[in-house]
This record gives sequence, C-alpha cells and structure tokens, in this order.
Amino acid sequence: MRIKDGYMLKKVAGENLLINTGPASADFSKVIKLNDTAAWMWQQIADGNSPEETAQLAAEKYSIDIEKARQDVGGFAAELVKNGLAEP
Repeated sequence: MRIKDGYMLKKVAGENLLINTGPASADFSKVIKLNDTAAWMWQQIADGNSPEETAQLAAEKYSIDIEKARQDVGGFAAELVKNGLAEP
C-alpha cells in the first residue's frame, strides 16, 4: 500500500489534518480531520509500513489483540483506497 502524492498530515491547533497539497489545495472542503489513532496509522503507512506491519505495531502500542488491530488497520486502509488517498 502506498499513500498517493499530494497529501500531507499536519497538526493545526491540536487537530490532525490531512491537507491536499496538489491542484485542489485551495478547496478547504477537502481537508480531512483524523483522530490521533488514525493519524498514527496514516503515518505508519506513509513511512512505508504495510497494513500487516502497522497492525502488529498497533497491537503493541495500544495493547490490543492482533485480530482487532488487523480489523482496525484494514478498515482504515480500505477507506484510504476507497477515497483515493492511497493505492493498494
């Protein structure tokens, strides 16, 4: 999985925001707010970790069952692809 070019995660006034830095960057309706866990998952994937690696890291970080972590990361990854933010 790979995050598409043109998106940047920024922390603004305590909020995690995905900002489009491409041609549509002037359209502020395209800014996406992420909670801290989603921002962490985004960063793991952006850093090159696979969804499976991210799930393993999430299980350790959040002290959750690996199957729950796989479900959560898999759901997040599917939403990224569905919304055009990442490629499988």
